[in-house]
Amino acid sequence: MHKSIFAIGKLLIYAANKIVYNYEDYVVS
Repeated sequence: MHKSIFAIGKLLIYAANKIVYNYEDYVVS
């Protein structure tokens, strides 16, 4: 239906997951 909104949502989820992963990796190190 709204491909642009869906794409932005996927990018936001990807960015959030990447930030969380980097944060956890930083804390564990």
